[in-house]
Amino acid sequence: MNKVLLRALPHLVAVIVFISVAAIYFSPVWDGYELSQGDVAHFKGMSKEIADHRMLYDEEPLWTNSMFSGMPAWQISVIHEGNWLKQLEPWFYLQMPRPVGILFLCMLGFYLFCLFTGVNAWLAIAGAIGFGLSTVNLLYLSAGHTSKVNAIAYMAPALGAMIMAFRRQILAGAALFALFLSLHLAANHLQMTYYLVFILGAVGITELVRLVLKKDIARALKVSGVLLVAGLAAVLPNWSNLATTYEYSNYSTRGKSELTAAPGGAEFSTTSEKGLETTYILEYNFGKGEAWSLLIPDAKGGHSGYLGDEKEIIKKVVKDQQVREMVSQQMRYWGEQKFSGGAFYFGAIFIFFFVMALIFSKNVLRWPFLILGLLALGLCTNDPGGINDFFINKFPMYNKFRDSKMILVVLMIIIPALAVMFIQEILDRKPEEIKSIRKWLLIGGGSFVFIVIFITASPSSFFTFLSPAENDAIAEYEKQYKGEQLQMVYDVFDYTAEVRTAIFQQDAQRSLFLVIIAFGALTGLIFLRKNREVIIGVLALVVLADLWTVNQRYLNDEKKKGKYVHYVSAEEKSIPYTPAISDLAILEREGSLALNMDETTSKLTEAMKVSPLYNGVKDEQLLQQIAAFGALNMGSDYRVLNLSGPMSDANTSYFHKSLGGY
Repeated sequence: MNKVLLRALPHLVAVIVFISVAAIYFSPVWDGYELSQGDVAHFKGMSKEIADHRMLYDEEPLWTNSMFSGMPAWQISVIHEGNWLKQLEPWFYLQMPRPVGILFLCMLGFYLFCLFTGVNAWLAIAGAIGFGLSTVNLLYLSAGHTSKVNAIAYMAPALGAMIMAFRRQILAGAALFALFLSLHLAANHLQMTYYLVFILGAVGITELVRLVLKKDIARALKVSGVLLVAGLAAVLPNWSNLATTYEYSNYSTRGKSELTAAPGGAEFSTTSEKGLETTYILEYNFGKGEAWSLLIPDAKGGHSGYLGDEKEIIKKVVKDQQVREMVSQQMRYWGEQKFSGGAFYFGAIFIFFFVMALIFSKNVLRWPFLILGLLALGLCTNDPGGINDFFINKFPMYNKFRDSKMILVVLMIIIPALAVMFIQEILDRKPEEIKSIRKWLLIGGGSFVFIVIFITASPSSFFTFLSPAENDAIAEYEKQYKGEQLQMVYDVFDYTAEVRTAIFQQDAQRSLFLVIIAFGALTGLIFLRKNREVIIGVLALVVLADLWTVNQRYLNDEKKKGKYVHYVSAEEKSIPYTPAISDLAILEREGSLALNMDETTSKLTEAMKVSPLYNGVKDEQLLQQIAAFGALNMGSDYRVLNLSGPMSDANTSYFHKSLGGY
């Protein structure tokens, strides 16, 4: 019995740690607040008519008239009741509130990846914390991209299960692969699935080659066959969603355009016969030098706030009050994206061990991971030529997805994965093996530290601290102004660059400190045979502190004027839009003409009272008002056009049948 408890102890500790980290990070949810998520509000606007019909008639409408005059509901809100795994999903995150549960799931998923690939459970906890707190997860949760993070949570365990099938237990690995791949598909974010295929394909081919070179053809064939069956088993529960999505995509902007001529008689052209335009795909991709944010979060300023928020730095750098005020109004972020909610940062410690693994690991997976890493770094840029041009115009289905910067989720998985596998490799190697490469490990680690020192000491050798748009603005000012006015322009931008340099160096020093800790841990692991658990424990704590503090820059429990910046009340989350005077006027005018208005309003109000969608709403009068708009939609056929951004509007869809949409 004691042996059983001893073996279960690290897993119990892991679950407790993951729950604690997630619960504390999102602590306001325990006081009745919910994350303010813009895309969730948009989703509620888009799906309101669908949800009303579902509540009232207990059936899936499959169509909505509230978006773009009418469209299929497939990618808005359809419940595929045949997929029982999707119904079980809340139990995977222990019925906790969604942001807490999804963050827990991200950590648990990576922890399972580590166990599947033979990584020590205590080391797996450190890796799982780092993966879960990668800023990508928190940034996307903050924005409301919950399906995306949900899909990401299952990517690592699906990969780990496949590796398990190749290297350890074929049937157990294949069964787990089917489970996690199916859950990933059920999360319904096909762009993440597309990138997962990249990873699985690269790793699968590598493992097959490894087995063939070992002349273990029988195992190669057996694993391939079993994994193929497992993959089909994963697809089957999700087939209705996949099939309808594919059919619908052909009639969307991802499909072939029906236009044959542009205004004025010019020939109409698109990037591809079927797919999105290049500029649309690359709109939010990294500019030059922005990938350094993987190591130094503020490599390009981090997020789109104002420099005025850095009061101490501005006060120290800019002495003139008038110039200081103008510099304060400049953007903190100076990259080439339209805006930035925060840096894609995976932890300086993991970056260090990942690079060391690429050089010194015996694990054959370093080769596909190297190729995948270089591919992701190439495709995350906004350069329309080169590798982006090839993939957008030639590679199957690549031009179906926008914001191709999201391919960095590949790095988000492979960096901590190879890092923890390399640390485990060091733990497993015999003393004489370590001794033979000890010198080169120290030289490699020291070289990495030196590079970060050089970047910190001389950032101007690597970066410019004004964006291309700002340089263009200076050129325009030079045409308009002369003398003192032009000098003021120069002063403002010169000091802007100085403030940004100071911000960069401050963050680079932070990353340097973390890299030195990682180098110290590597040194300890190769010289010490005892107390290695202490080193791993320290690494876990430093990884937690590192990523926690960076994420706090973007998503925290800050309050302004007594209200949370990133959280709203449960009622506001349930009903994200307030009817304007014009909405109420339409309700009054059209309501008198709608069929069964009073009866439908009454029924819908009662349904809303017991619906989990409106759990946070205590105001019965407000519920009745929202129900009245639902009844109006069901009993009439009028249309509304909101001229204020009709193609990016979910507000109107929440109350009416909209000619526009989101």
